[in-house]
Amino acid sequence: MTKTVPVRVADFLRQNRGFAYCDDCIRQRLGFEGRQQAQQATKPLGLTSEFARLQDRCA
Repeated sequence: MTKTVPVRVADFLRQNRGFAYCDDCIRQRLGFEGRQQAQQATKPLGLTSEFARLQDRCA
């Protein structure tokens, strides 16, 4: 079963807990075609208590 983009992003971030990743790096590491795929997943994740979406330096 193929995981959805948001699930893949959340899994990646959980596996790399403690590190910050920009949408471009997430796109690159997960092999997405466009930055928008990562952004559409990280934006709602940033509204949850488990994740934070900040303007900071990328790992």
